[in-house]
Amino acid sequence: MGESKRTALTGNEEMLAVDMFGGRIQVRWAPGAPPIPFGQMGFFIEVLGPAGRYEQWREAAPLSYTSGNAPTVADVVGTWFLAALAGHRRYAHVSAIRHDGVSPGLLGMAKVVSEEALRCALLKIEAEAGKCWQQEALLRAVQPLLKRDWVTD
Repeated sequence: MGESKRTALTGNEEMLAVDMFGGRIQVRWAPGAPPIPFGQMGFFIEVLGPAGRYEQWREAAPLSYTSGNAPTVADVVGTWFLAALAGHRRYAHVSAIRHDGVSPGLLGMAKVVSEEALRCALLKIEAEAGKCWQQEALLRAVQPLLKRDWVTD
């Protein structure tokens, strides 16, 4: 009841090496196998690496902690990022990725923080500081494109 059917690996799978923030992983591409919810996450995260956009965004986050019990900024920002990539729009949905054993490591995170820890962290960000953080990240992403000739149809 409620158990997902798993298909056995047949040896016809293609292995791909993908470089991540947490190191290199191998991805198996199994033609005909059912898709998994975060199967393409690794490839998206691989694209983020060379551009350095994710690291810049994470390092510029207007968050800081002094308590030894507090989560790391990398875990808070990474949780928010993974939740957004998964299409979650509510804090309660963060629990759906809490036990993902793969995606946090792909971003170099130690863990996915709880929905309450994420909510408290984001509430600590002052409105103006948060606005500047997001606007600067957006401008860093699009400004290089504005220096090139291009046509839209």
